[in-house]
Amino acid sequence: MMGMLRGSMGNMVSQFLLMQFVQFFFAGLILMKLPFPLTTSFKQMVQSGVNTDELDVRWVSAVSFYLIANLGLPSVFNVAGFGEDQQAQGAMDQNQMMGMMPSLGGSPPQPEKIMEQEAKDVQIIHHQWCLDGVEDRVLKMYA
Repeated sequence: MMGMLRGSMGNMVSQFLLMQFVQFFFAGLILMKLPFPLTTSFKQMVQSGVNTDELDVRWVSAVSFYLIANLGLPSVFNVAGFGEDQQAQGAMDQNQMMGMMPSLGGSPPQPEKIMEQEAKDVQIIHHQWCLDGVEDRVLKMYA
């Protein structure tokens, strides 16, 4: 567990230092324009460090791009096959953690019983749509 803690802390400290470096040297720099539109509620998130009100939301600052890339690239690497060794290491660590935890005893939950209980809990609500027969009503209004 201490090895996992050291690895996590090392990663966290290195990411913090890299973020401070990017924020110091690239604050206020516009890096790229997104190929899709965003609402104005995303403006603070994607344009951190840029103090203009008239700038389109699609323009992304360097600090925001760093955060987006840092959070999104591990998933891309896993899909592309570059993160297999990290996944295997994570699975080994998880198995070690599960081995340390005491078993709670008893039998595992039965899927049939769970599904029966869920089927009992589901309530079907019948709703009458206001657009049912709208064609006939419009034709009667303008006939």
